[in-house]
Amino acid sequence: MKILMLHNDYLSMGGEYLSVREEAEGLSSLGHDVRLETVDNLNIARASPSQKIRLLLNDRSSEHRVAHALREFEPDIVHAQNLFPLLGANAINAMKKSGVPWVRTLRNYRTRCIAGTCFLAGETCTRCPSAARGLSGVVHKCYQGSRAASAGAVAYASRERTAEHEYPPRAYIVLSRAMREFITPAAGDARLVIKPNAVAPQRSRPMERQARDIGVLYAGRFAEEKDVSTIVRVAAQLPNVPFTLIGDGPTLNGIKAASQRLPNVAILGSLQHDELMETMARAVVVVVPSAWAEPFGRVAAEALACGTPAITSDQGGLPEIVEPVDPMLTVRPESGNTWKTAIERVVRMGDAEYQDLCLRALERWRGTYSPAVTARRLYSIYSEAVSSS
Repeated sequence: MKILMLHNDYLSMGGEYLSVREEAEGLSSLGHDVRLETVDNLNIARASPSQKIRLLLNDRSSEHRVAHALREFEPDIVHAQNLFPLLGANAINAMKKSGVPWVRTLRNYRTRCIAGTCFLAGETCTRCPSAARGLSGVVHKCYQGSRAASAGAVAYASRERTAEHEYPPRAYIVLSRAMREFITPAAGDARLVIKPNAVAPQRSRPMERQARDIGVLYAGRFAEEKDVSTIVRVAAQLPNVPFTLIGDGPTLNGIKAASQRLPNVAILGSLQHDELMETMARAVVVVVPSAWAEPFGRVAAEALACGTPAITSDQGGLPEIVEPVDPMLTVRPESGNTWKTAIERVVRMGDAEYQDLCLRALERWRGTYSPAVTARRLYSIYSEAVSSS
């Protein structure tokens, strides 16, 4: 099958960047002909506010680029990954003119929420029925902290929604059951199918317990919705357990201040992905304390690929990743499984019990998130989309 993938890269390489490329590589390894067509946000990052709105709403270069790729490659199907902000309605219009069937992966909540998070003032927010009807998002300045930028994001979403109504995808691909629940009100009668992200292999066997020189590891953005402060509070309750926090972001300085008197907490800057994966493999346990409803939770799945157990909050798609390994890896304070309880349980396990937990973690990755498994799932979605009228 010939597959054209479209993706708007962000300025920094994150989980989406990796997931998209690992999906393309997985499909290629099965013998499919995959072309990944990407744009990036460099020009829009350099633009003035008025130029940004013009790029979001009036720039036709992406339509010409997608149309050229369609003519040159002649795909059987188009897989739109991230369309925001430079592809959007223009890319959909190009597909409509060619008549090629398409599917779309929703990697965040942007069709429902202009911020893409459904998270506001420290809690889940579902005030807006869709991003195209995001008046509340404008009032609360949810996109880039600006009412003008938020209004532009709503206008973009409205234009994209109109284009989708005129030429709808054969399916929306969502990353978890939890994500489907959030997206359904904005998706109408559209077909929603669940296919989690692909995560590249890291280890064939878990590292032995004695070789792990890192205790509890947090890796990710330092941002309000990630709730890193919870891990700092737990570190204060477990002074004999070493904690390592890796990443960067707007709440980093606050986290440094909160942990400066905790000798068991080390804060490192961002690492290259390969180095980060090696660090995960050396950790006893990875923690994902997100306060927002993560659509997926790539860090948790990457930990499993390293043969390292991950403890997560009960938000969004996170429990779907770790609970099949062990239900106690999801923190549910109302049931008595607190962060302190869950972390203590793992770090105090005997070697044999711990190694069994690590083997189950790796097997969970292998059977659900490995590129070969997710590529086969994608192919079945494509086949049904191509054959549907």
